[in-house]
Amino acid sequence: MLLYLFLMAMFGMMGLGVVGLILLVVSLILRSRAKKRGENRQTLFLLLAVLGGLLALAGAVTLVLFLLMLY
Repeated sequence: MLLYLFLMAMFGMMGLGVVGLILLVVSLILRSRAKKRGENRQTLFLLLAVLGGLLALAGAVTLVLFLLMLY
């Protein structure tokens, strides 16, 4: 039972990594568009990109740990 919960938590973290990667790409695209228009929201999109990058990094680390667990 505990192993099942552990695996579900790992899969959840990998899912958050995918969501973080999508957030990273979308916020970088929005930042580049805001930069072309000269808007003041560039910092917000940059912070969202950093958050997405951290989530993607956490998902990648969890994926590596999962693959090491299978080995």
